[in-house]
Amino acid sequence: TLPRPWSFFPSFVSTSLLFMPLSFFNPCTRYNDNTMSSQAKKALVKSLFPTGGPPDPEIVLSCARICMLLYKNYETEESINKLVDDKFAQISAVYIHAINSICNTKVLMTISEPLNCIVVTLLSKNIDNTSDEQKIRFVPLGSSNTSDCRNTVKVRKYFHDCYYNDGLRQYIERSIVILTRLHPQKQLIITGHHNGAASAILCGLRMTKTPSNDQLAIDIVPSRIVSVITFGCPHVGNENFEKIVQHQKKLTVWRFESATENPSFFNRHVGHLVSLSGSGAEVVYANNDCVAEEYELGTVDPSKFTSK
Repeated sequence: TLPRPWSFFPSFVSTSLLFMPLSFFNPCTRYNDNTMSSQAKKALVKSLFPTGGPPDPEIVLSCARICMLLYKNYETEESINKLVDDKFAQISAVYIHAINSICNTKVLMTISEPLNCIVVTLLSKNIDNTSDEQKIRFVPLGSSNTSDCRNTVKVRKYFHDCYYNDGLRQYIERSIVILTRLHPQKQLIITGHHNGAASAILCGLRMTKTPSNDQLAIDIVPSRIVSVITFGCPHVGNENFEKIVQHQKKLTVWRFESATENPSFFNRHVGHLVSLSGSGAEVVYANNDCVAEEYELGTVDPSKFTSK
């Protein structure tokens, strides 16, 4: 078990495409009320993933707020304990606040009793000396081998290094195992903004697809559904990476974006897109037979955010 509710982590830590029809560039078949009944739409949505639909708006608001808070520097026990006073984050207890100074990656693990969930928030700030080559080059997932192989699952080197750097990843994953054992009835949410969103996806994949030779391969995490909620997530990996994430039955990725256009053929982003705009929001599910539907953002009860 964890020695105390929170702890700090040590700081070692081709031209032929031009002649293809335009419809080819949008792999998502959009259904609306004229082409599919509401019952048929709900049945299709339920078949796409186990959670049954988009996350609760209160959980999304809490994740967004915690991501914002994590950008601040918390260096004392007192400053960390004050996180529970933030009415929008709805944090009941802070268990882990860890920092890897090498890749400037942070993690905050919290419990929310009102929302009945464990929230793992990841942040990876840009490092000034990060080269453009590191940001765009792909490397095999979970390996330092950079040999070119079209059939491998690959991610961008910078995001790979931010999460897989020795020390912090193992600490994060083992702490998640402990928390899920301590709170077996709570939903597991992994979230992050921008670079942290990329780390959140990698973490979610690790917690639902663990190699058989890994000591972390216990039954508690793979048996539960893991929801990843990202904000402004960049392009993390190649097509094989997108496929392997999408095919994890226990992993659901929700990608919140301030975007108004549907994903194109060349878009290999991971997860179900929730497109936010001034007029509302729309969900575009990541599937060959996608469903586009409105996402209700106005269902948060303001009375729950009164000062404590």
